[in-house]
Amino acid sequence: MLITNQQKLISTHFFYWFLLWTLLLQFIVWQIETTPSMANFIEHGLAQISGQLYNFYSQQWLVTDNKIIHSDSLRFVYVDRSCTGLSLIATLTAAFFSLSFSWSKKITMVIIAALLIQIENLIRITHLFHLVKQVDNDFDFYHLYIWQLTNFIVALLIFYALIWIYNKNNKH
Repeated sequence: MLITNQQKLISTHFFYWFLLWTLLLQFIVWQIETTPSMANFIEHGLAQISGQLYNFYSQQWLVTDNKIIHSDSLRFVYVDRSCTGLSLIATLTAAFFSLSFSWSKKITMVIIAALLIQIENLIRITHLFHLVKQVDNDFDFYHLYIWQLTNFIVALLIFYALIWIYNKNNKH
């Protein structure tokens, strides 16, 4: 199937805007992550919420700074800047901002995507915390492979689902 000139123009337009927005938003993420007060606030908050989620399984945990600690085994997960999901949210935001929707729809898509990414991120942190309790665990395998693949797939699903939803709503 041949791509028309209009489709090429739209693709090129998206690509250039996506690169520009990505650079800008990743710079903002870098600023947030290198500002100790902001980074600590976000990391501690994620650790605290993940601990509360883990509460459904066990009450034997505590949070100290950015560490979620099993109070019985003293094994812990450290929530650092790579655990915040901000970089993934910035990339999704860049993609949404590069689309040809109205700004109100773009902002709505970004808010929905950010919430869904953070929900998935909290489940990820909680799962990794659960794994680390055991002496023989597959923490590295899940952390480096399974959850990275899951993050990627979830981000793609969110991106395409929101586009589909908003395109469907435009037709009615």
